[in-house]
Amino acid sequence: MGPSIRPRQIGFRGRRTAFRCAYSCSMGRYLPIIIVALLTIYCVVEVAQASPYAVRRMPRWLWATVIICFPLIGSAFWLLLGRPNSASLSASARSSRPTAPDDDPDFLRGL
Repeated sequence: MGPSIRPRQIGFRGRRTAFRCAYSCSMGRYLPIIIVALLTIYCVVEVAQASPYAVRRMPRWLWATVIICFPLIGSAFWLLLGRPNSASLSASARSSRPTAPDDDPDFLRGL
């Protein structure tokens, strides 16, 4: 008789490795989807909280539409092109700031 061939037995350690690989492989499949979803939610909330006069390139409602319709590209464009920067924030603050009465020439003429 020849050598007997026994089926390979997987011990406790082998089962744990197989479980870990199955878990990490399936998690790796869903991780990009989770990241894109979180980035989209972050950008939509940021668009909603941004000052309407500080947003660059397009109105807020159009930015929100682009981010929701094209999640990855819209979020990247918002972060690079539409997000308020220091120049747009200072311009919007400068235009909406009320002037003091002694700085207003019309008020001083009326005295």
